Amino acid sequence: RVEVLSDGCVNCGPWLRAQRELERARRAIAATLRAGMTDERAAALAVALLTGSRGGLEFADRDTIRKAGLAHILAISGLHLSLVAGGVFWLVRAVLALSPFAALRWPLRRIAAGAAFAAGAGYLALSGNSVATQRAFVMLCVVVLAVLLARPAISMRNLALAALVILLLSPHEVVNAGFQMSFLAVLGLIAAYEAMRWRRRNVERPPPGVTRRVALYVGGLVLSTLIASAMTALPVAAHFQRLAPWGVLGNLVALPVLAFVVMPAGLLALLFMPLGLAAPFLWPLEHGLRLIFEFSGRVAALPGAERLVMKPAGVAVGLMAAGLIWLALRRDGWRLAGLGLIGIGLLWPPAPRFDVLADGRADVVAVGDEHGRLAATPGRRGAFALGQWLRHDADAASPRAARARGGWRCGGGVCRFASGRGEVVALSRNLEKKLVEKGYDNSWMKRKLNAACKDAAVVVAAFPLRGACASARVVIDRFDLWRDGAHGVRFEADGISVETARGGQGARPWALPPLPRSRVLKRKPPAANMSPPAARP
Repeated sequence: RVEVLSDGCVNCGPWLRAQRELERARRAIAATLRAGMTDERAAALAVALLTGSRGGLEFADRDTIRKAGLAHILAISGLHLSLVAGGVFWLVRAVLALSPFAALRWPLRRIAAGAAFAAGAGYLALSGNSVATQRAFVMLCVVVLAVLLARPAISMRNLALAALVILLLSPHEVVNAGFQMSFLAVLGLIAAYEAMRWRRRNVERPPPGVTRRVALYVGGLVLSTLIASAMTALPVAAHFQRLAPWGVLGNLVALPVLAFVVMPAGLLALLFMPLGLAAPFLWPLEHGLRLIFEFSGRVAALPGAERLVMKPAGVAVGLMAAGLIWLALRRDGWRLAGLGLIGIGLLWPPAPRFDVLADGRADVVAVGDEHGRLAATPGRRGAFALGQWLRHDADAASPRAARARGGWRCGGGVCRFASGRGEVVALSRNLEKKLVEKGYDNSWMKRKLNAACKDAAVVVAAFPLRGACASARVVIDRFDLWRDGAHGVRFEADGISVETARGGQGARPWALPPLPRSRVLKRKPPAANMSPPAARP
């Protein structure tokens, strides 16, 4: 932990001062939670849920929660905001309804909606104002507006209105995984419960007893989890290539504990914290979080708790997304046609693999070996890009394991990989440094480089080749990587195809071309200790 001695805010405006005080309050809340709870893991999770600061959570704990299908409880989004705002709504309405005078003369539903809006706004500010929380707050505003106008709060029209507002404010959210998961889950839940509500209207049943109420609650929880998991499986597979088959079991226990123990105790602790009376509420908060950790660990230890899937093709994603939306929006017999689109998308072959991959700086080059696995050049650079490639191939190996698979022969700044369709040569910056230190002319350097990449099918260099290695079928040097980003090469029956990150973006207004180094340097602000240049006479 880092102790903040001074934030440097001396002559700040009112907005920055408000942000400073809010950040101080968040730090004070985090310190109170850590001091009042004996379990460090529970305290770290409590800080994450109430202030949005997840830095205290260990990586192993995050991984366990993710494998149990509970990763959504770490990101403060619609689930948390609905629990806070919904709890305040029903509490305020129930308290005011105790008074016959207020119940007969005041619009209790609208007053409770205003209190829920205020609670949601406060939770948004206190939790760090993240993008996911902002998105959920926009949806809350639409719901509150519907209540104030005496309209149905939860409906397809309100969901469409919330999506429209978010996309008008931030159009790029349409490709964001969180946006897609949130709206697909809510879309599926609204569609399912609208269908069930229509059926209940046409079937007369006696009022349910206690046993039946419990059964209905458990059944509704299981059904909600199944629907949300099914609707979000597509963006999860497309963006993260991971699925949690036991997520229904994990949510079956964790969500009731979160909804009825953790969040109410946490909100009451926040309410009484300025008075120094938060201790009685920290005990149920800590034990509820312990239960979540305990059960998530058991679920994550089950066989097949996490399943890796290959990145689906874009056509398959489009077909399955269209099928899911069709199922949710249609109300007639044609609704089942969406299952056909989903089935076609599931049967569609995955995105084809690349035989050679190079990141945007040639820090790492990976080649598919005889077993279909990626074998990467040795070193430490480019671990993030390598991890992304492994995940796209549904390969559970770590970047270090992929570098240790062998096949590469390295020496003197030159690495070679003899694949079945041609040799791949990777030239590192060390080779360029050695050639420059020799001090010979460009023609000598060109001859040395030509000898290094002799008989190579693909050459990837971390420095400009300037015409060298022209005998190779594909030459990728520093200029190509700077201009087009990461490269992927496929050996095909009729030749070699090359795809680039820049080519995938297209010539769109928001896909800005790379700037030359001279212009990048001009944009850099001068250092604080740099004196201004002397005036010319």
